Amino acid sequence: PLNAHVLDAGCGVGSVAKLMSEARPDLKFTLLNISKSQLDLCPAGFDKVHSDFHSIPFPPDTFDCIMFNYSIGHSSIEKAMVEASRVLKDSGILFIYDMEAEKCPDLENQLGYKAYPSKDLIEFAEKNCFELVSKKTPETTSQHVLNIMTDEEFNTIFNGVSPVIYRFKKHYDLKQIIKSAIDRHEKIALMYSGGKDSTACLFLLKEWWNKIHVVWVNSGAGFPEIISRMEKMKEILPNFVEVKSNQPSYVEHVGYPTEVLPVNYTNIGQAISNLNEIKLSSYLDCCAANIWKPAMDAAKSIGATLIVRGQKKADAKRAPYNSGDVVNGIEYLFPIDNWSHQEVRSYLGTQDFEIPDYYTLDATSLDCWNCTAYCYEHKDKLDYMKANHPDLYIQYKNLLSKTYAAITVEIIPIKELVDHA
Repeated sequence: PLNAHVLDAGCGVGSVAKLMSEARPDLKFTLLNISKSQLDLCPAGFDKVHSDFHSIPFPPDTFDCIMFNYSIGHSSIEKAMVEASRVLKDSGILFIYDMEAEKCPDLENQLGYKAYPSKDLIEFAEKNCFELVSKKTPETTSQHVLNIMTDEEFNTIFNGVSPVIYRFKKHYDLKQIIKSAIDRHEKIALMYSGGKDSTACLFLLKEWWNKIHVVWVNSGAGFPEIISRMEKMKEILPNFVEVKSNQPSYVEHVGYPTEVLPVNYTNIGQAISNLNEIKLSSYLDCCAANIWKPAMDAAKSIGATLIVRGQKKADAKRAPYNSGDVVNGIEYLFPIDNWSHQEVRSYLGTQDFEIPDYYTLDATSLDCWNCTAYCYEHKDKLDYMKANHPDLYIQYKNLLSKTYAAITVEIIPIKELVDHA
């Protein structure tokens, strides 16, 4: 396509990219090669990356086209396809110009290059969301090779080998993406809150429940209906992991969570301010201590190298990495990354699953009834508590009022100074 960003994977000395750039000046090329000396010989004016195919140092959905020109045989084709699929945009083009052969031991032994059988290459491609568009056998000349070896050497090494050109198109196949990720790992953890998003992920992965550890953090402040639902999930999930934290103790000793933190109401602030109506803490610290870290510790304890989460691009707040990223040796898979909130609800409606009333809430889950943060999504949570848990509602409303009063105490002097200025 016009103005496409092309990754030349295993670019050699950049000859192909140079010719294509001259023919199509609109194209942008990034040259990737594990050989630093070859990269140094590439023409100026191109972005150059020193790396291999197994760990392409770009985020997902970076390139419009990827081409392997007599280079993919230097790699594990399975790992190369995984990485190519990850960094190529949906509907992007994968172009492979190479050799094919059923068996060619002399090629691999003497030249260190593997020519894959066509059926194997296509199979690996299809497993990673590539659809074969065309396959051609081009006319070729071997004269340049015959200039450096004898006819006998050539016939021995290249016996049964023929050139081939493949053109694939990436298509987004969610089930295949999930399967491909799961097949790459022995230990897998799905972070489960009981909310809509993580439940959608749970059912998308139902085929692999026997392989997956479902990790739930019982914060000690869960709603009764969440606790009840988790008891049912324990009965149907073969590898259910309950992790216990103690959020009530945390908020008592460290402070209730808030997104606007008045420091005079923190532990250290109260030591000098004597403002003791409520103790407050960063909502990020609270979530980390009572949800995120306990869940991660559990995943690491089972040896998980793949973590599945119900994160979406539509979420107001999300982790700073993408589906497919590998962080500290752990790959992350976000199956519903491209879904809207309504698509999650619609999908759950198609499952053999009793949808609870609280799934109508904007809140992603009901982890802690006394959470005084995430106020932007908790209006309907407040209404839900008032209707279903009036005693908790009164306590929660009191906590919100104290939090607001503490923040206001801090803000008023700032406003007065601004007005004075």
